[in-house]
Amino acid sequence: MTEIFLYILSGSLLAGSLSYRIIYHLDNFLFNAHSILIIGAILEDLLKLIVFIIVFYISRSQSDNLLKILFLASILGLGFQLYEDYFFILNNIDLGFSNLFSSLLYRVSNAITSHWMYTGITALGFIAFITDKISKEKCLFWLISPCILHILWNSDWNNSSLISSIISAITFSIYISAYSVISTIKN
Repeated sequence: MTEIFLYILSGSLLAGSLSYRIIYHLDNFLFNAHSILIIGAILEDLLKLIVFIIVFYISRSQSDNLLKILFLASILGLGFQLYEDYFFILNNIDLGFSNLFSSLLYRVSNAITSHWMYTGITALGFIAFITDKISKEKCLFWLISPCILHILWNSDWNNSSLISSIISAITFSIYISAYSVISTIKN
């Protein structure tokens, strides 16, 4: 239980606060508002992975248990997601109740296949890559696909419920597929 709190707090307080500050400062220097959507997704996913690696190795977790890695990385991503949603609420509190409520409902409904899955897949791809337990191609796919999906999610192309649903379905499929692959591997 302590380990779960360590990862959720690390995702929130370390990865969440660092990315919020870095992206906020970068946003002030960028001339093209659309570029922050791409850079933000890349930085968020990279920071979550770096924080996961640091916490994972400091806590001396076993790198041969890929199911545990997927679980802990997903917990860290959930912590990040909670932090991001908290600041979203604070930054949009002046929208009025009905607008704020609909925005919150949108965020909660999309949280089902968001940062926690992105982080779980990315960290799994990284650890599996360095431990040589799974093919390099599959590991690279797991390492890169969440960032691409995150960029697509943030982009102007994601302008309808249909596209959001497709991106979510792809994310969910990759997560479940990764889980299926690693659950068959003996630790």
